[in-house]
Amino acid sequence: MAFDVKSASFLHSRRESVRYTKLVCFLLFCLQSAVSTAGYTEWIDFDSSYGLIRVPVQVEGIDTHAIFDTGATLNAISNDFIERHQLDLTQRAVAELKGVFRSEEQALYDDVNINLLGFQAEVDGVASMNLPDRSGGILIGAGFFQQFIVQIDYPNSRLRLISRDSLDLKELQNIEMLPQRDSGQPLVRIKLNDDRSAWMLLDTGSGGGVSVKRQLAETLGWLEQGKWVDKSSHGANSAGNIQISRLERFNFGPFELADVLVSVPAVGQTTLVGAHEPTEAGSRIRSQRIEGIIGYDVLKHFVLTIDYKYGHAHIGAPEA
Repeated sequence: MAFDVKSASFLHSRRESVRYTKLVCFLLFCLQSAVSTAGYTEWIDFDSSYGLIRVPVQVEGIDTHAIFDTGATLNAISNDFIERHQLDLTQRAVAELKGVFRSEEQALYDDVNINLLGFQAEVDGVASMNLPDRSGGILIGAGFFQQFIVQIDYPNSRLRLISRDSLDLKELQNIEMLPQRDSGQPLVRIKLNDDRSAWMLLDTGSGGGVSVKRQLAETLGWLEQGKWVDKSSHGANSAGNIQISRLERFNFGPFELADVLVSVPAVGQTTLVGAHEPTEAGSRIRSQRIEGIIGYDVLKHFVLTIDYKYGHAHIGAPEA
């Protein structure tokens, strides 16, 4: 099942504001000592099936997989997983889940028992949604990575956390990144041609390549190049129609890629991608319009070192 265009951006609950869950706080507390002592954690292996970052996890005592998704601002549990195992969870409230194609109300659950990376916690504020990996149980959003620098080695399917005291990523950055301190979503500036650049969401939860607004693709002349194929795409809470093709060349930081998968909404297909991200009152961080998504078909070639909180990133080639 294709999930080429995906944005798991969660809006505020009607009853209370989005906050860190107990899972994030508990894991960060447990991992802090390892990072503080060595400067970094040991490498954590992950499975990149479906173009996602998947690690083993137990949810309510049941073995499954967790998806690490930088495009999501909250943690979420799979609707299929709830139904398949007939889980009786404690519903706290209802939240509005914003996907690519539409927004939809979903339940928020408290006291969800999760064992991740050897640490166990009862987690509050877990949203229900349809995950791109139907065999997965839970999705971990970008808030998990806020306290550390995260390094994702896609070619070797592993990741680790690094302390800011051990690495001055500001000095090493080679791609412009926007620190979205409100949403936690990492935006990078992509140079599209000599005259045009765009802010795009760096989304580890997208199994596609480059997904852009149709108007942008028309402006760049992409729709006049190559062969475009109609396809159905499933987002966080609904499906929509897209067209896919291949770009001969695409620049990502200091690298140039060839034959990159690209998708655009079909003619007449509405999309919620492109709304201005909110900014805190008095913040110096400017609001930017998201014009696309960078997913697995681009990221799979690189080692990404990212500071989500302060907006620094380095794109590197894997070790030989």
